[in-house]
Amino acid sequence: MSCTGALFTHGQVVEKSIEYIIPAHLCFIDFQNAFSRIRLTDVVKLLYNLIKAIEDIYSTNHIQAKIGSRFTSCTAVNSSIRQGDSLSLLLSDIVMDEVIKKVLAGSHYGMVGKEIKIICFADNVVLLANREDNLQKL
Repeated sequence: MSCTGALFTHGQVVEKSIEYIIPAHLCFIDFQNAFSRIRLTDVVKLLYNLIKAIEDIYSTNHIQAKIGSRFTSCTAVNSSIRQGDSLSLLLSDIVMDEVIKKVLAGSHYGMVGKEIKIICFADNVVLLANREDNLQKL
């Protein structure tokens, strides 16, 4: 949400709480100051737990089918991250960030004095180069 959108929403909450006589309690947090007080060891611990949870979600899957009143044996499923998974957007953003960094370090395509290397939109990417071999290097 933009700053303008946030201010508008804040104003609407206050205005409507007065109009409809509904209590509204707001807490303003300066995350820049709050975050600077978080210990690095706590952040590393949280990240480690998050990584373990992601590994568990995507690596320890098993399926079993019920046919009539009997169950088949469990079969391990090695799944990749699929579009629509609860974490797919976050994980694809992390991967795309690394891809973009590597592409930006490579050769470029010039157009009217502007340097263009990559065009990204959602999960689509267009790489640009002035020669086929440069495109292969990207």
